[in-house]
Amino acid sequence: MDTYDAAIDRLRNHAGLLFGNDKSLLNESLSHQLWLTDRQKNRPNLALIDDVVSCLLVLNIHFNGPDPNTRNGGPPRQQIPIALSYSVACILSACLIYYEKWSTSQHLPDDVLKALLVGTNKIAYCWMQFLAGDITDLLEGFE
Repeated sequence: MDTYDAAIDRLRNHAGLLFGNDKSLLNESLSHQLWLTDRQKNRPNLALIDDVVSCLLVLNIHFNGPDPNTRNGGPPRQQIPIALSYSVACILSACLIYYEKWSTSQHLPDDVLKALLVGTNKIAYCWMQFLAGDITDLLEGFE
């Protein structure tokens, strides 16, 4: 997955916007996995958070060039499609909704809740860095 189109499609899938008739994509969707965890009370596949970040890394190069650090800031070179912004917003919203719900219900262990919260913050941080337009390593400074 190193192309613009694949990254966009994967983010749409993580957001729950690309299922269609292809049920095989459900296992690769962060939003669906969170929904499934809520229904089945199992541990969520939070490794999918890293796939969301990987997509943002690909898109950072597409929109901001091969070395965004050499840019002088400002908006990305191209306008960000609304479908991309909406996908990231849906992903962040799903993560926060389930975090709040599970924090209240306490049906998942604290380590899972913490991992979801840190992962959500990681996605939000990378999205913020991507939008800045002049940062090559979106995870730089994320601790």
